[in-house]
Amino acid sequence: YNIHQCGGSIIHPYFILTAGHCVDSSLDYTHMWIVAGTSRLSQLGSFGQQKKVRRAITYPGYRQLNGIDLALLELEEPLTYNDF
Repeated sequence: YNIHQCGGSIIHPYFILTAGHCVDSSLDYTHMWIVAGTSRLSQLGSFGQQKKVRRAITYPGYRQLNGIDLALLELEEPLTYNDF
């Protein structure tokens, strides 16, 4: 869909830490991709990487109002680290 939905932090080549409300049950993460290495979707090319999300794992007992708004995104392929 080429829209920015949520931010996240790379914690492992296969995992992104994000907010639980970004992947709660009302959202279809099976069509979700992450973008790394660029802040502009229009500049993926040689700078950015795009990876498909395999599954989303919300914090056990997650509910939007309990203050623990965490989730992990597991990627189908690992991110490649570089000097940037």
